[in-house]
Amino acid sequence: MLDKEYNYFVSVRDNLVKEHPGEYVVIVGYEILDFYGSEKIALEAMVHRELGTFLIQHCIPEKESIQKYHSRVIFA
Repeated sequence: MLDKEYNYFVSVRDNLVKEHPGEYVVIVGYEILDFYGSEKIALEAMVHRELGTFLIQHCIPEKESIQKYHSRVIFA
């Protein structure tokens, strides 16, 4: 559902990380709406501003955004 927005973010991530390190960007379609200091502030701003779907992403390098999950469950 947010594939377009996420793919756009990935395509401009390097520039966003340089220009807005550590901030949160709000993207609708192929448009950057604004930057915020926290995810919570970004979400609160969008609740009052925009109806519909939007993407909030942290402007950090890709290597820092990879999440790892460990489980003791073995899948066969």
